[in-house]
Amino acid sequence: MSLSHKIIFIVILCVCIIPATTASPGIVLSSYPIDDTAGGTDNKATWNISVFAEGQALDNVTLWINTTDSDHEGHEILDLDNCPFSDNDFHLDEDEKKNVTLTMTIKYGTELGRYDMRIDGYGTWQAQWGPVILTGWATCWVNVTETVVQPTPTPTPPPPPPSPVAVPEFNVIGLVALIGILTIILAFATSRRKKE
Repeated sequence: MSLSHKIIFIVILCVCIIPATTASPGIVLSSYPIDDTAGGTDNKATWNISVFAEGQALDNVTLWINTTDSDHEGHEILDLDNCPFSDNDFHLDEDEKKNVTLTMTIKYGTELGRYDMRIDGYGTWQAQWGPVILTGWATCWVNVTETVVQPTPTPTPPPPPPSPVAVPEFNVIGLVALIGILTIILAFATSRRKKE
């Protein structure tokens, strides 16, 4: 085999093997329940969402509950204004994993059943030719064990009655002393009048 054939063989080998062994960049989401049940007056469910930057660093990683996927209609039971992720819009280094907590608030009146939801995520990979948006998704669910109802508010107890105002006590010695003082003053005033 000539030197030029060897060089061509090595170039072909590199062109075929290197792309096959290099992982394509991506965002991988997985989920596991922390508390996947709700019912009665408990209208919260909590999930851990793991986000993994596979092969490349990702900027602006954002998560949301997919409300357009017809295979996952569970989002209809959620009060979407009150379903926060513990962190959203973050950076991941290459092959870094981040755990995010999702606390879902279930609408009152939701009936017994299992409700599946899809969590979507995307991140921006800075490729040589410009930014590329990568997407991934995971599923989670809520098991409603009984119709979710609003808790009955605990009545506020009435305020205690006002305390009576303390009246000073009179004792016999104090009363005798007061009468004695008043008698002396009256006697003194009367004696002055008689002198005039």
